[in-house]
Amino acid sequence: MRNDGRLSHFNALKVFLRPSGTDGASIPEIAQQLSLSLGAVHVAVHRLRKRFAELMRLEILRTVESPDDVDEEIQRLFESLG
Repeated sequence: MRNDGRLSHFNALKVFLRPSGTDGASIPEIAQQLSLSLGAVHVAVHRLRKRFAELMRLEILRTVESPDDVDEEIQRLFESLG
């Protein structure tokens, strides 16, 4: 998002990547803050989560012995995060 000149969007949306919640942030508040429609924010959150998952999988792939181990490693990661 930084490369696309949307760092402010990322900074506003990154709360939706937290496994522990959004710290009180809401889609309507962020839509207003970024001057976007509710639908646009929903789509942006969906795309951000999807891209994050892709990047996480690629990073974990670099750390395991076999590509077959990626899903198990992700499960362990989330278990350790509580």
